[in-house]
Amino acid sequence: MTSTYTTSRGFTLVELSVVLAVALVTLAVALPGYSAQVQRSRAMPALMELSVASIQLEKFFQRKQQYGAGGKCAIPDAEVEHFSVHCSLSDDGRGYTLDAVGHGPMAGYQYRTDEKGRQQTISLPQTGNAANATLPCWSPDGRACGA
Repeated sequence: MTSTYTTSRGFTLVELSVVLAVALVTLAVALPGYSAQVQRSRAMPALMELSVASIQLEKFFQRKQQYGAGGKCAIPDAEVEHFSVHCSLSDDGRGYTLDAVGHGPMAGYQYRTDEKGRQQTISLPQTGNAANATLPCWSPDGRACGA
């Protein structure tokens, strides 16, 4: 009696299921870190704009001994990708506050600086029911300052 063996090539359903499970676990681990990195990178142009605007205001102050006149800052409000940057005067033009407020995918993010160089994170969207907390630094991801 002779038997004939047929050789089949390909993957079994179990092998395909194992590969799919490994790929899904890898994706589940990597996706939150990737999303957080994207959010941090979106915040950087706004923080740079706050820094540049502060320098411009300080240069104006050196010449005029005030940060603006007539209730208006010496620099115009600005738009950077996903953020609006607004300047407001205080103390008859001898003080200012610069705010970067997020919109679109960065809604809920707000950063601030002032004439004393204080950098603050006013709000960040939080997961779950955690409340927004003001931080005494610019923190794109909510980590404690200096961490």
